[in-house]
Amino acid sequence: MAGALSTTLVIALFAATALHPPLPRRSTPFSPQFAITWWINEMPVLGLWWLALGTWETLRAPVADPWWWLVLTLTALDVALLALLLLRGRTVRPVLTAALRDGYGPAGEPPRSPVPWWRILLVPFLSWRSDVRRLRGRRYGPGGRAHRLDVALPRRPRDGRSPVLVYLHGGGFVMGSKALGGWPLLHRLAAQGWVCVSANYRLRGATYAERLDDTRSVLEWVRNHAPELGADPGAVLLSGGSAGAHLAAMTALVGEDVDGVRVRGVVGMYGYYGPVDHSMPGGTDVGDHARPDAPPFLLLHGAQDTLVRKEDVRALARRLASVSTSPVVHAELPGTNHNFDFFPSLRWAAVGDAVDRFVHLALGEPGPADLSRSARAGRPG
Repeated sequence: MAGALSTTLVIALFAATALHPPLPRRSTPFSPQFAITWWINEMPVLGLWWLALGTWETLRAPVADPWWWLVLTLTALDVALLALLLLRGRTVRPVLTAALRDGYGPAGEPPRSPVPWWRILLVPFLSWRSDVRRLRGRRYGPGGRAHRLDVALPRRPRDGRSPVLVYLHGGGFVMGSKALGGWPLLHRLAAQGWVCVSANYRLRGATYAERLDDTRSVLEWVRNHAPELGADPGAVLLSGGSAGAHLAAMTALVGEDVDGVRVRGVVGMYGYYGPVDHSMPGGTDVGDHARPDAPPFLLLHGAQDTLVRKEDVRALARRLASVSTSPVVHAELPGTNHNFDFFPSLRWAAVGDAVDRFVHLALGEPGPADLSRSARAGRPG
């Protein structure tokens, strides 16, 4: 009985905090509320499994005991809280649609892909796809593990050369790995024929300028291996989460100095974009490097991010939009915390649709939704 009661109380604490977490007064690489809330906010189904395992033995044998009824009541409350966390992921789609339409007009309408319910309910930590193959641990520099990258490729390459998405992981510049974050997006685009790269970079002990050199080395690797990968180095988009979003944005803004590579757009998710150190001329605040010829930007951030202040991202979006001649799309996602691109979810289904639409708009080519509509329009009535 005591174990079941403690399980219901802990889950209630986690779920209630995830619904309304304390927000940071300043951006930080770690906070207790983040540790408590982010995983249950993104994978409430794991909370349901935890609840079931912790209470089943107690609830399956009713007894005339007030403690048993308390466990039953708290279990019902936990189920309601977890269901609310799961279903509120639906609230981001209207916000994403409005932001893309504001930036691109009617063409910004994102597709609506099927929700992967079997993944969400049974294996929410799995993003593997049978139509995508993965090349692991490719070396792009002399820095050991820090200079390794993975590549996701379609098993059936599309005709012609494929666009490229390069993803840079988060971790506050002190931790993280190419194996974490972004893989639902990389697998989705690779299944459409993209070449998708997730790269490590130097962390502790490295300056920001050295990490920026690492991202350039990744782009050089893409250029040098483009023929064997079927990739088009003239159609590269950069993406990242948290600290990786900082590197992706800065790489696109400080000048395209990798011969043969053209950065066509940036997708920043739950990004930190403020100062890091003093290793670069002009500073390391992303907004200080805004320029008129910047590529299109898509900045996605959680309204309940417990690590990076949403106000800081709003300020960057305004600064970029005031200078750049390209679209700057900013969406603040309700009910969303940090690290929202780690796992399949209702929220990610909508975010993935929005990113899918943006990257094709940035390239100026039709996306799957356009091709589907064209096929329906040309079908005999």
